Amino acid sequence: MDITGKQGQLTDLASLRRLELRLTKSGLAPQQLWKRPQNWSDFDEYVQPWLEQTADALAYASISPCSVIDFEAVIIDGAMPCSLREKLVDLIRLRLGKQDTRGLIVPISVEGTVGDRAWEIGAAVGPIISRFLSDRTSAFFDQH
Repeated sequence: MDITGKQGQLTDLASLRRLELRLTKSGLAPQQLWKRPQNWSDFDEYVQPWLEQTADALAYASISPCSVIDFEAVIIDGAMPCSLREKLVDLIRLRLGKQDTRGLIVPISVEGTVGDRAWEIGAAVGPIISRFLSDRTSAFFDQH
Protein backbone atom coordinates (compact mmCIF):
# COMPACT_ATOMS: atom_id res chain seq x y z
CA MET A 1 0.00 0.00 0.00
CA ASP A 2 1.12 3.52 -0.58
CA ILE A 3 0.91 6.32 1.99
CA THR A 4 -2.71 7.03 1.05
CA GLY A 5 -3.71 3.38 1.51
CA LYS A 6 -3.94 2.63 -2.20
CA GLN A 7 -2.84 -0.90 -3.02
CA GLY A 8 -0.54 -1.75 -5.90
CA GLN A 9 2.28 -3.99 -6.96
CA LEU A 10 5.48 -3.75 -5.00
CA THR A 11 7.44 -2.65 -8.07
CA ASP A 12 5.03 0.27 -8.47
CA LEU A 13 5.27 1.30 -4.82
CA ALA A 14 8.89 0.68 -3.86
CA SER A 15 11.11 1.04 -6.90
CA LEU A 16 13.64 3.68 -7.83
CA ARG A 17 11.58 4.11 -10.96
CA ARG A 18 8.84 5.55 -8.72
CA LEU A 19 11.30 8.18 -7.46
CA GLU A 20 12.29 9.02 -11.03
CA LEU A 21 8.61 9.46 -11.91
CA ARG A 22 8.17 11.83 -8.96
CA LEU A 23 11.01 13.95 -10.28
CA THR A 24 9.65 13.90 -13.84
CA LYS A 25 6.19 14.90 -12.62
CA SER A 26 7.80 17.90 -10.90
CA GLY A 27 9.58 18.94 -14.10
CA LEU A 28 13.00 17.65 -13.12
CA ALA A 29 15.17 15.31 -15.15
CA PRO A 30 15.58 12.02 -13.26
CA GLN A 31 19.03 11.59 -14.80
CA GLN A 32 20.19 14.18 -12.27
CA LEU A 33 20.06 11.47 -9.60
CA TRP A 34 22.71 9.47 -11.42
CA LYS A 35 25.07 12.40 -11.97
CA ARG A 36 25.73 12.34 -8.22
CA PRO A 37 24.79 8.77 -7.23
CA GLN A 38 26.23 9.05 -3.70
CA ASN A 39 24.47 12.28 -2.72
CA TRP A 40 20.81 12.97 -3.40
CA SER A 41 20.44 15.71 -0.79
CA ASP A 42 19.38 18.18 -3.51
CA PHE A 43 16.27 16.05 -3.98
CA ASP A 44 15.21 15.62 -0.33
CA GLU A 45 11.80 17.13 -1.10
CA TYR A 46 11.13 14.20 -3.47
CA VAL A 47 13.23 11.52 -1.84
CA GLN A 48 11.60 11.71 1.60
CA PRO A 49 8.02 10.90 0.45
CA TRP A 50 9.41 8.12 -1.77
CA LEU A 51 11.38 6.77 1.18
CA GLU A 52 8.27 6.71 3.40
CA GLN A 53 6.18 4.93 0.77
CA THR A 54 8.97 2.48 -0.01
CA ALA A 55 9.46 1.65 3.68
CA ASP A 56 5.72 1.02 4.13
CA ALA A 57 5.55 -1.21 1.07
CA LEU A 58 8.72 -3.18 1.88
CA ALA A 59 7.72 -3.70 5.52
CA TYR A 60 4.37 -5.08 4.42
CA ALA A 61 6.02 -7.22 1.74
CA SER A 62 8.53 -8.52 4.30
CA ILE A 63 5.85 -9.77 6.68
CA SER A 64 3.52 -11.39 4.15
CA PRO A 65 5.69 -14.39 3.22
CA CYS A 66 6.48 -15.02 6.90
CA SER A 67 3.03 -16.54 7.31
CA VAL A 68 4.27 -19.39 5.10
CA ILE A 69 8.07 -19.48 5.51
CA ASP A 70 10.27 -18.26 8.37
CA PHE A 71 12.85 -15.82 7.03
CA GLU A 72 15.75 -14.76 9.20
CA ALA A 73 16.38 -11.46 7.44
CA VAL A 74 15.28 -9.16 4.67
CA ILE A 75 18.16 -7.56 2.82
CA ILE A 76 17.52 -4.03 1.58
CA ASP A 77 19.76 -2.94 -1.24
CA GLY A 78 19.68 -0.82 -4.34
CA ALA A 79 21.42 1.78 -6.46
CA MET A 80 21.10 4.62 -3.98
CA PRO A 81 23.39 6.53 -1.64
CA CYS A 82 24.51 4.46 1.37
CA SER A 83 23.04 7.03 3.77
CA LEU A 84 19.66 6.72 2.06
CA ARG A 85 19.76 2.92 2.19
CA GLU A 86 20.56 3.16 5.90
CA LYS A 87 17.54 5.46 6.44
CA LEU A 88 15.34 3.08 4.47
CA VAL A 89 16.41 0.12 6.60
CA ASP A 90 15.72 2.11 9.79
CA LEU A 91 12.28 3.10 8.52
CA ILE A 92 11.48 -0.48 7.56
CA ARG A 93 12.46 -1.64 11.06
CA LEU A 94 10.05 0.92 12.52
CA ARG A 95 7.29 -0.14 10.14
CA LEU A 96 7.87 -3.83 10.91
CA GLY A 97 7.32 -3.01 14.57
CA LYS A 98 3.87 -1.64 13.73
CA GLN A 99 2.73 -4.66 11.68
CA ASP A 100 0.43 -7.35 13.02
CA THR A 101 2.99 -10.10 13.54
CA ARG A 102 1.07 -12.39 15.86
CA GLY A 103 2.36 -15.94 15.42
CA LEU A 104 5.13 -14.90 13.04
CA ILE A 105 8.87 -14.82 13.34
CA VAL A 106 9.68 -11.28 12.29
CA PRO A 107 12.71 -11.02 10.01
CA ILE A 108 15.37 -8.47 10.77
CA SER A 109 15.94 -5.78 8.18
CA VAL A 110 19.58 -5.35 7.15
CA GLU A 111 21.50 -3.34 4.58
CA GLY A 112 22.88 -5.03 1.51
CA THR A 113 26.28 -4.23 0.08
CA VAL A 114 25.81 -4.65 -3.67
CA GLY A 115 24.14 -1.32 -4.41
CA ASP A 116 24.67 0.00 -7.90
CA ARG A 117 26.97 -2.93 -8.77
CA ALA A 118 23.96 -5.29 -9.01
CA TRP A 119 23.72 -4.85 -12.78
CA GLU A 120 27.32 -5.92 -13.35
CA ILE A 121 27.11 -8.80 -10.89
CA GLY A 122 23.85 -10.03 -12.42
CA ALA A 123 25.32 -9.86 -15.90
CA ALA A 124 28.26 -11.99 -14.77
CA VAL A 125 26.02 -14.80 -13.52
CA GLY A 126 24.98 -16.03 -16.98
CA PRO A 127 28.44 -17.06 -18.19
CA ILE A 128 29.27 -18.58 -14.80
CA ILE A 129 26.11 -20.69 -14.83
CA SER A 130 26.62 -21.84 -18.41
CA ARG A 131 30.24 -22.78 -17.74
CA PHE A 132 30.19 -24.27 -14.25
CA LEU A 133 26.67 -25.27 -13.19
CA SER A 134 26.17 -28.97 -13.84
CA ASP A 135 22.36 -28.80 -13.72
CA ARG A 136 21.38 -25.72 -15.73
CA THR A 137 17.69 -26.54 -15.39
CA SER A 138 17.89 -25.30 -11.80
CA ALA A 139 19.15 -21.91 -12.98
CA PHE A 140 16.86 -18.94 -13.42
CA PHE A 141 17.41 -18.89 -17.14
CA ASP A 142 18.64 -21.20 -19.84
CA GLN A 143 21.91 -20.44 -21.62
CA HIS A 144 22.14 -21.91 -25.12
